[in-house]
Amino acid sequence: TRDYSSGNFARAIVQFDRAFAAASQTGQLLVSVVAAINAGNTYEALNDHDAALACLQRGLDLARTTGWAITLGPCLHQMAEIMGAMGRLDAAQAMLDEATQVYAPLRHSRNYGSILTSQGQLAQKRGDYVRALDLFRQQVSRAQHLGQIDQVIEAQTGVAIALLELGDTTQAEAEVGAALQMAQHQGATILEVGAQRLRARIHASRGNRGAAMACLEQALATARTVDGYLIPSELLLALAEE
Repeated sequence: TRDYSSGNFARAIVQFDRAFAAASQTGQLLVSVVAAINAGNTYEALNDHDAALACLQRGLDLARTTGWAITLGPCLHQMAEIMGAMGRLDAAQAMLDEATQVYAPLRHSRNYGSILTSQGQLAQKRGDYVRALDLFRQQVSRAQHLGQIDQVIEAQTGVAIALLELGDTTQAEAEVGAALQMAQHQGATILEVGAQRLRARIHASRGNRGAAMACLEQALATARTVDGYLIPSELLLALAEE
């Protein structure tokens, strides 16, 4: 974990593999699955999707022998994220649907909320913005009830994206404005950057290029306040296009 956090991904993979082997040999199933998930995440950071899936599949095979939500859920969730990134949307949907069932008895958990958010994001990738809007609104309500402010911000931004795609720019602007205020109040800088980028999209959709440029410039300035944060290429591309 130390190596992963400091960007030494190659060494992190070696250590996670050693942890997986040691835990497997001594019957520590939970530790084995966690090591496999971490190895998968490390390969994902290196954009090696195939290797990431191989690690996660190894963890999933072990997790299925336990039936525990704490092992099955994260494996299915991470595999779905990678499948979605690879454009394998049907496979990602199947994984997320199974993860939703796994977490069903834990509907008041943070993990269940994360699955709901991923379902909304996948619905957007599939172009089903009506479903995405419903899922994100459900998650906003849940996260507010549980006091999970970061999840509220993420889901409310998802609501705004869905509304934008459905042509309701006025309500989209109101939703993302509320999300931005919460992010600024909470000091959630990365979520703030995402909200600012979305505001730029809304302005651009109306042909207000000056306001869009101002939002993107603000997003870049905000992102630069985070020590060690790699500026998203999408933000730089959007700035270049404006």
